[in-house]
Amino acid sequence: MRISAAHAISVLSGRWLAIICAAMLLAACASASYAPSSGGPRFAPYRGDVEVLERLPPHGSFTRVGVVEVEGNDFTSHWMMMRQLKQAAAARGADAIVLQAPLNNPDFYTKKGAKIAAWAIRRKR
Repeated sequence: MRISAAHAISVLSGRWLAIICAAMLLAACASASYAPSSGGPRFAPYRGDVEVLERLPPHGSFTRVGVVEVEGNDFTSHWMMMRQLKQAAAARGADAIVLQAPLNNPDFYTKKGAKIAAWAIRRKR
């Protein structure tokens, strides 16, 4: 079986492209941190979809679980950072988060050290 030079180059290029993409995904990881509210109750992990709210609900209709923060690296998308915020909040029993500041350019990738912080809350139903 004879393989043409063009075919060999395309196969190798495809492999290198896959390696480069994998390296970029690893570099794009973000790290999440959590600070619990002092004296607040602890909740079992929330299994639903964590909702992103524009502002805190009326006083008395929720419990503050804590603050979640995500720090991105180069090429971390805001979407990925929001996903990690929601996962960190859900792991602590929150069913909603409220961003502490609006996102700047939410459709773009971040630079190393970019942070997003949110209050993790559990609404009373």
